[in-house]
Amino acid sequence: HSAESDAAGSGTAPALVYVAMLMLKGFALLNWDDITEAAPALLCALTMAFTFSIADGIAFGAIAFVTLNLAAGRRQQIGWPVALIASVFVLKYVLS
Repeated sequence: HSAESDAAGSGTAPALVYVAMLMLKGFALLNWDDITEAAPALLCALTMAFTFSIADGIAFGAIAFVTLNLAAGRRQQIGWPVALIASVFVLKYVLS
């Protein structure tokens, strides 16, 4: 445990709290009865909280959204920007 890791954590914590507050407003609008909508949002928020990384949270949320909608046969729900972002993140995680 080093002073650098403490400094990095204290620098990112306020940004994560701010993003969490913005996301909470969106959570109220979610259709919690639709697993293809609710699960990716929840995974996104939890990943951000436990990894201290907004980028990883977005990545896991996008990947989950695409995966769940494909599995549910709802390909038309997936916009090309989300599919592109999810694909790039999958490549990042596979190749790293």
